[in-house]
Amino acid sequence: MLISIIMPNYNGGKYIGSSINSVINQTYRNWELIIVDDCSTDNSAPIIENYSQNDNRIKSIILENNSGTPGVPRNKGLERAKGEFIAFLDSDDIWHPQKLKIQVNFLLKHVADFCFTQVLPFKNDSEYKLRFIKKINPKEITFNTLNHGRLLYKNIIKSGSSVLVKEKTIGTVRFNEDPKYKGIEDYLFWLNLHQSAVSESYQINNYLVAYRLSDTSISRSKLFMFRQNIRLYHNYMINGKPLWLGYQIYYLIMYVILSIFYLIKYKIIKILINRKINKM
Repeated sequence: MLISIIMPNYNGGKYIGSSINSVINQTYRNWELIIVDDCSTDNSAPIIENYSQNDNRIKSIILENNSGTPGVPRNKGLERAKGEFIAFLDSDDIWHPQKLKIQVNFLLKHVADFCFTQVLPFKNDSEYKLRFIKKINPKEITFNTLNHGRLLYKNIIKSGSSVLVKEKTIGTVRFNEDPKYKGIEDYLFWLNLHQSAVSESYQINNYLVAYRLSDTSISRSKLFMFRQNIRLYHNYMINGKPLWLGYQIYYLIMYVILSIFYLIKYKIIKILINRKINKM
């Protein structure tokens, strides 16, 4: 079964090689990597070209004009995808070598359409390598379930790079290309999928994705993301009807509470990882 991996890129030349290598190093080999470059102005283009020339599974699409939002290149990738499964990978994130194999086997075993994994935020490579050099025993995998109602509380799909979904489940659903939704276009996409086609998805409780933190990361601006969530809840429709104002306020309060919880959780994980690094 072919997996189509969609990688949007804009000026990611510094890290894109590491991200592509994490795909090449996958134990699951039947994949195609579709890199959609959003009119980068750095050295991304020759790096992408070099990889595509050396591996015919890697294909590139170069947009003529910068779209200003990740939704456009992701949708371009979806149009080109030929796989039975769709995965997404940002051009600065890293996959565990077993990521695809674990997720494909999981979906087949549970007769499911959509799964995602735990995500390990990092700045330095040493913060994730300790976990990623360890082989994962499939028998030790645990999981939680997620439905549309729970997803409304908080986008617990911490990174699109962790998702694997059946292509037929996506159907005609696409990412919102309006620049006003930048930073939350992925959350809206997951919500639309869970409302229309995914009654229940699965969170695999293993760290299979390393999410690179940068000073320019949109998702790290808490005030910006709070405002974007206000926009999302205000405009989001369920069965053609907008959310009641009381629900909008409730979900925003839950967003703040859960954001604080996940921030504390990340700090604890980072402390534990640094302790292991210092002991080496």
